[in-house]
Amino acid sequence: MWGFKISGNVLNSVYESVGDGVCINEVIYNDNGHHVDYRIIDANSAYESITGFKREEIAGQRASVVYNTKNPPHLNIYARVAETGEKANFETYTPQLRKHFNVSVISPEKGKFITILTDITNNSEIDGELEKVYENVPVVLMLVDSDRRILKLNKNAELFAGKSSEELVGSRGGDALGCLHSLDDPEGCGFGPHCKDCIVKNTVLDTFETGNNHYNI
Repeated sequence: MWGFKISGNVLNSVYESVGDGVCINEVIYNDNGHHVDYRIIDANSAYESITGFKREEIAGQRASVVYNTKNPPHLNIYARVAETGEKANFETYTPQLRKHFNVSVISPEKGKFITILTDITNNSEIDGELEKVYENVPVVLMLVDSDRRILKLNKNAELFAGKSSEELVGSRGGDALGCLHSLDDPEGCGFGPHCKDCIVKNTVLDTFETGNNHYNI
């Protein structure tokens, strides 16, 4: 393994035999302390089978190099987990692999995170027609969690924000869409003095708390 050791024979056995793909990573920061990429430390056999990546070829490599992209996949989510220790779970489609995944993310220690991949491509193909509607409907659509962080968004949302989904996933709506009040507080959207009266934030929170739908807000 690349600078990281799974402790104990039992744990190592589970790591190698589990059916889900497991990948250990560390966040890379710039001189200003901002996360800019992440490095793959190691992966188990299932990860190799699911993704087609060989561990000896990707261990020690930056994600931006492995995935051949300027913006490493889901960097904001992974960095948040590595920095706070909070778990995360989301579903995503990887064009490079043409597969849908359910991704669970945990942090074994500050600055590092582990992704657990479950291939859900067959399940997702059933929803293919709905996905086409989601992507092509002429409105901005964003799926958010109870912390108001973006899990998924359609093409019109990307066009409206002027950023790619890789840049926006993991951020809050106001930060992603350029709300002026998101700059009022260093923590961003939802923490400034005007945010307590934000109808969008309050409506989203009410939906999570009560299950009520809201229209024409």
